[in-house]
Amino acid sequence: LLVVPAGALTTGVRPMLKHVGGARALSVGAPMMVLRGGAGRKPRAQAAALTCMSLAGTWTDYVALLEEKPIRTKMATAAVLSAIGDLLAQTLDAAVTSFCPRRMLVLVFINIIYFAPMLHYWYIFFDYVVGKQLKLKAGTMKSTAAYLALDQLMNAPVTLLGFFAIFTLINAISEVAVGVPFPGLAALAATVSAKVQGSYVTALVANWKVWTAPQLLNFAVVPAPLRVPFANVVAILWNAVISVIANK
Repeated sequence: LLVVPAGALTTGVRPMLKHVGGARALSVGAPMMVLRGGAGRKPRAQAAALTCMSLAGTWTDYVALLEEKPIRTKMATAAVLSAIGDLLAQTLDAAVTSFCPRRMLVLVFINIIYFAPMLHYWYIFFDYVVGKQLKLKAGTMKSTAAYLALDQLMNAPVTLLGFFAIFTLINAISEVAVGVPFPGLAALAATVSAKVQGSYVTALVANWKVWTAPQLLNFAVVPAPLRVPFANVVAILWNAVISVIANK
């Protein structure tokens, strides 16, 4: 999965090599001209221009991947950003005395198989409800309010509840790798129940504090294909929060 964005990085220079027509055209020899300080511009300025073009090409490729392979691309994005979030959580958590790779991998795996696909299909459902059922025009205050209400009053409670169940299961499986016996289903159910009773409300309130403002911006101005990646960026902070709560 991580190969997906990595592939996009290697294709960022395509505009320099393949676009041969139009006002944005660059010849194959353009990079050499830059290195030699050609065209009357300073090498640093030309290098900066090429860097900007490369980044723009990388972003274009990433957006194209979101259109061509939306779930895989969103899963890969979530994997990278959730790893950053857990690294942040373990760094800031005073209770963590040494870095735990297993803990990070558990959160990354859950983001890959659960959070990213769930958000993808939730947002498709939101589009259907707001656009088809409520018939609200995109970009209006009413449609933004409807999206936000569905996200925070339907998506958040349901998804969080599922997270505690999946986290308990995946964490138990990961502990088998370090020699901890796998508990029975009854023990897992009891653990899930205890976590829900002890942490669910705390996590839901924390979710509303972290997500309400960013999701308002997300639904108001971010194009639909980019909403999950935007949410994944905000999730760097959220993953740090949920990682601390789940691992208590």
